[in-house]
Amino acid sequence: MQEKPMFDGSLLLTIPEAASELRIHRNTVYELITQQRLPAVRLGSRMRIRRSDLENFVQALARVGSADACSASHLEVAVAKPGFLA
Repeated sequence: MQEKPMFDGSLLLTIPEAASELRIHRNTVYELITQQRLPAVRLGSRMRIRRSDLENFVQALARVGSADACSASHLEVAVAKPGFLA
């Protein structure tokens, strides 16, 4: 059985769209890009994130834990301690 893609929609996402999909602030997306944790492409002066790269990023968070996939502290806590809001 083939796994269904996580997202539907366009091939390239803007930074605000990617932030919305991840439910994080757009500055955090920029930080992840700067840290080379989330790949991005440039179209002229604009930055876009391939949907497949965003999906791979989320899968990496689930697979190896956030300490290896992302160094943003609030993401580390949310993934490392999923019940912390309970």
